[in-house]
Amino acid sequence: MPTAVEGDAGRVKQVLVNLLANAVKFTERGEVTLHVDARPSERGGVVELTFAVHDTGIGIAEEHRARIFGVFSQVDASSTRRFGGSGLGLAISKRLAEMMGGKVWFDSTPGRGSMFAFSVLAPKVEGATDRIERRDAGPLVGRRVLIVDDNDTNRRILSAFTSAMGMVPRDTGSPREALEWVRSGAQVFDVAILDFQMPEMDGAELAERLRTLPGRGHFPIVLATSSLGRTARESAIAAPGFTAYLVKPVKRVQLQTLLVRVLSETPAAAQPTPAPIVEPAPIAPVDETDEAPAVVATPEPAPPPRVLLVEDNKMNQKVALAMLSRLGIEADLAADGREAIQAIATKPYDLVLMDVQMPVMDGLTAARVICHRWKPEERPRLIAMTANAMSGDEQRCRDAGMDDYVSKPVRIDELAAALKRNASRA
Repeated sequence: MPTAVEGDAGRVKQVLVNLLANAVKFTERGEVTLHVDARPSERGGVVELTFAVHDTGIGIAEEHRARIFGVFSQVDASSTRRFGGSGLGLAISKRLAEMMGGKVWFDSTPGRGSMFAFSVLAPKVEGATDRIERRDAGPLVGRRVLIVDDNDTNRRILSAFTSAMGMVPRDTGSPREALEWVRSGAQVFDVAILDFQMPEMDGAELAERLRTLPGRGHFPIVLATSSLGRTARESAIAAPGFTAYLVKPVKRVQLQTLLVRVLSETPAAAQPTPAPIVEPAPIAPVDETDEAPAVVATPEPAPPPRVLLVEDNKMNQKVALAMLSRLGIEADLAADGREAIQAIATKPYDLVLMDVQMPVMDGLTAARVICHRWKPEERPRLIAMTANAMSGDEQRCRDAGMDDYVSKPVRIDELAAALKRNASRA
């Protein structure tokens, strides 16, 4: 894929959201996946981008396919009653794709699912850089990673992410096969990423068995889970051998930051090959009159802090996430205080940006619970965000356990200053 192209991002998003929304609406179980591809077009400097949305939903019967892109058309009357919708989305999407030099097409099998795709023509932007690629992945290059997940799509995504970081992935859907690879010594790994919920053997049991293998399973193990709640917390308690935790869907930048952190202090595993016999080199005499050359160590740039944003308002979420992204931080999101507590119990964070007024559990109550449940050195730093910039509000936040305070509307310079103040203490 090119890093950047020139085009109408709003219209591409409109078509893409329509296809994804349809896929989610008509898929009760299974999954919805998006595949994006690029290939050169006949016009120089222009690429053809293809977006394909696959689902495992109800599918489309043969007799309804001819009118699927018609105005006010639904696949049948029962779908209109059950699923709603005006029947305009696909007709508009088809027209927009054609205006961008592309087309829309589909394939479907009743009872098994559908694939809707559209293409657009877009000139490449020369000289554009990828901010993810710029991140230092030095400690990951050449490292071997074991990926165990019973879902093919999850394995494919994790393999693609780790390959792009310069790692060497080996994946399997069978925990028993992974266990045999490590037990036999035929495969040597530097780190493992294990799914939690698998039918054959869950991630906690697999991690425990790996740890019992003498001298072979002692590498960092990362748990990947779709749950932010009780299941993830119980797995963490039951399997203390996990080094770190990831919440799905896994973002590439978060995965890279986590792997750099867990592998920076871990030496690369040795390949199972016999070591050559090396004659000891003669020791050169030391001239004590010579001064030792000065060695200047260049410190590696510190990874960005792990941040959790706790905010119930959708617009405020978008604004805060955009600001954090501009500061080089990819934050996780929780919609209220209860979700925040569950997230902190599942995944380690350095900083939490906490709205004060939220449904279910407000920010002040959440701060009290966090401060009661975790020791100061074990919990993240808490930064309150509130629109009540009145006298005494800052003190109320600090009395509840907040470590810092920013007023809404949050300005990016004030946010950056608060993050800097607290990241140094996290």
